[in-house]
Amino acid sequence: MLQQQYKILEMEETADISMDVAKREHLVVTEKKRELEVQEELFRKMEQDLEEKRLKFEEERQLELDRIDDEKYKLQEMENQERITILVEQEVQRRLFEEKVQREKQRRIERERDKREREKELQKIKKAHDKEIEQLRMRYEK
Repeated sequence: MLQQQYKILEMEETADISMDVAKREHLVVTEKKRELEVQEELFRKMEQDLEEKRLKFEEERQLELDRIDDEKYKLQEMENQERITILVEQEVQRRLFEEKVQREKQRRIERERDKREREKELQKIKKAHDKEIEQLRMRYEK
């Protein structure tokens, strides 16, 4: 009878320990989930900020293009100034082309940088996830 009581007591203690371990693991998983949600929110904010910057740049670019067009129009209307008009137009075209080339280069650089940053962040998240899975696996295998 006493042995049975010891066995019951021992089983209850084992169950309590298992429940404590499960609760701690649940807390860890919950915290990791919160951390991931925070990281995802930061990533969304970064994407939103980037989009806002792109829109602002596009607006400024359009204003600059409009300004260039206005100047070009004024120059073309000047009578007896063909030579000046031609030289200015060539300069405007050269600048537009240089601006286009520079914008494309900058966009490409930004896209590559953003892609590397996203890949790096995803790798970090994947690595953390894999580590967490391995830790959980090691705990459950014990």
